[in-house]
Amino acid sequence: MGNRAVITIDNTVGVFIHWNGGPESVTAFLDVCQARGYRDPAEDPPCALARLTGLLCEFFGHHSDSCVGVGTVKQLNPDYCDNGVYTIGRGWKITSWTRGEIEPFNDDEQKKYGQIIDRLVDNSECLT
Repeated sequence: MGNRAVITIDNTVGVFIHWNGGPESVTAFLDVCQARGYRDPAEDPPCALARLTGLLCEFFGHHSDSCVGVGTVKQLNPDYCDNGVYTIGRGWKITSWTRGEIEPFNDDEQKKYGQIIDRLVDNSECLT
């Protein structure tokens, strides 16, 4: 069992993650994309989705072959995902989520968010 989610820009093509699919993790991944200056999903969806996929593979490391997938949202089977589908847009922000509204993070979620940010910021010199 994972903590699965699909992240999409246009609800046709998406990225599947098997782990770290909660709102605190997805928000952290998107905030790192924004901080690194990756092309905005609203301006260049294919490039943005590619860079997000690369960031996720960087995060999951050698486990990325079983933790990250790319395909049509239908192929990725969002009904199978614990955390549903996140649609992202301008400024690397979540514009909709199939599970409803994202609530403010509790202490544990805020800690997880911070851990992801710290881990990816430490690796930021790997990607330019």
